[in-house]
Amino acid sequence: MSTIEIRGQDIDGDPTSCTIAQFITVFETIARHEDVREHIWYGADMSPSAGDFASYRGEKASRIGSIDQVIELLRAAPFPQLDWGYLLH
Repeated sequence: MSTIEIRGQDIDGDPTSCTIAQFITVFETIARHEDVREHIWYGADMSPSAGDFASYRGEKASRIGSIDQVIELLRAAPFPQLDWGYLLH
């Protein structure tokens, strides 16, 4: 598992971190690299969520699928910011 730690200011200059827009930017950047196109991504939402993220609630990672599916899930998020969770491949 890889860990990346960045702040909102590192991505788009926003003093707020973990916004959905920032995550989309990060994953769209990662998706440009052909070597990750084949990876299967998993996610878990450690805090209660609504919408499509609700199925990822809990500490156990659930399969999301391709990086494109991760980006689709983020675009459909009904909230502006993620509180706590993880994505891995």
